[in-house]
Amino acid sequence: MQLDLIAGNEFYFRCEMDNTIFINALHERFLKRDASHAELHYWISRLEQDGGTRLEGASEFLSAIGPSRSAIESS
Repeated sequence: MQLDLIAGNEFYFRCEMDNTIFINALHERFLKRDASHAELHYWISRLEQDGGTRLEGASEFLSAIGPSRSAIESS
């Protein structure tokens, strides 16, 4: 459910349909900080690689930060 919300159109529209804002929003929501330049570059390239989707990118992001951090917003 959480994945559907952050990968959905409403969340992306709130990010002005901009991948940089989207990645920063994920970092702020789950890690409570802005993404570093290197993190922005990495995650944006992952989103744009091979026509990746926000759903795939968000799923990979949540997997990378681990279940304890991705559960922060659920509680």
